[in-house]
Amino acid sequence: MLVCENSPSGLTDESGVAIGWQSTRGNWKVMVSGIECEASRVIWEITYGAIPDGMIVDHKNRDASDNKISNLRIVTQAVNTRNRTKSVRNKSGTTGVYHNVKRDRFEVTWREGGKTKSKSFSINVLGSDAENLAIVYRKEQIDRLNGLGYGYSDSHGI
Repeated sequence: MLVCENSPSGLTDESGVAIGWQSTRGNWKVMVSGIECEASRVIWEITYGAIPDGMIVDHKNRDASDNKISNLRIVTQAVNTRNRTKSVRNKSGTTGVYHNVKRDRFEVTWREGGKTKSKSFSINVLGSDAENLAIVYRKEQIDRLNGLGYGYSDSHGI
């Protein structure tokens, strides 16, 4: 019988042999039949079966150590990329909205159909409303894309 315990060094069996550990990125790894595997994949496959080709396990709340089945979903790499935190370089406070200082406008960008699309909101024309209009427009685009199945999570860009 295998008894797993959380220890500072990871998961061990009853004899103290390591069977799991946390990677530097925070996700759990386990040994299955001598092969290193992502714990989230093992948990998904035990619960739901094989993961289809081209799909990966995404942690909805972006906490790679949280492998509760309710926190996992199967998505494409593109959808997984949409479930990321706001860049530390972001100054507008909204993912996909940035202030183009050279052109004195706020620009909104998003990916759709494999292409980057954008819309500009001129500060010269719209004044102080330009930033808020850009933020609202970005949210409308994300909502529209989700209606088409793009899979942005509720925590996208937070």
